[in-house]
Amino acid sequence: MNSLFVNSECEDIAILVSTMLPNVLSGEDEDNRELATDLLSAAIKYVKYRMDWATHDNMWKMENDKYRTSAHNRFMDCLNIFLRYNKMPLEKEFGRKDLGDIACYLAYAAAISER
Repeated sequence: MNSLFVNSECEDIAILVSTMLPNVLSGEDEDNRELATDLLSAAIKYVKYRMDWATHDNMWKMENDKYRTSAHNRFMDCLNIFLRYNKMPLEKEFGRKDLGDIACYLAYAAAISER
């Protein structure tokens, strides 16, 4: 099967976090649960904007670009905080596109797990 990611290190992070989230969300550590909820919520919000890009015209894109950027920044912050709290900080800088792909993967994994 072909990888969904251009960057295999991002794929590793996405898979690791997506397998951790169900346990964290049902765990007893309230702080970690809150961070996981924030992370997943931020991923879903950003992905909604990213998916809307496929169906809207350029005018809509220009009007909503700042919101998409803000949602992307929020996701990146939540990911970094969640990983640091779980003692798994990112060891290198990743591009915005790579981190956006992680958000898409997390939202996809969450959607599939809820069927």
